Amino acid sequence: MRRTENVLHVVIVGRSLIGISHDESDGASGGLALEDAGKEIGISSFYLSRLLKQELHQTFVEILTDIRMQRAMNLLVDENNTVREVAEKSGYNNITYFYKVFKKYTGMNISELRERMK
Repeated sequence: MRRTENVLHVVIVGRSLIGISHDESDGASGGLALEDAGKEIGISSFYLSRLLKQELHQTFVEILTDIRMQRAMNLLVDENNTVREVAEKSGYNNITYFYKVFKKYTGMNISELRERMK
């Protein structure tokens, strides 16, 4: 029972912590780390990593990528947002890396996604 309580706490705090990171700097900070999330909730980064993998079957990086890519796709709906702005607001400072992660995550490039969303 205690393990489940910890996992729920980690998931809720972990996801809101990532959201706070985006809100504080409008997503420009790409520096959120597993260590920061662990410190925020008072557990070691090793234990947090193990809990995430064990209970959610995802690593911290995979969860962070999911959240960032969902944010990017929401921002891309508005064609007034440039790709650079979307990348930065999603937590990516390197636009080339953003393109690479986006393609891997969605299986499409940005223009294909925008075309499908019309």
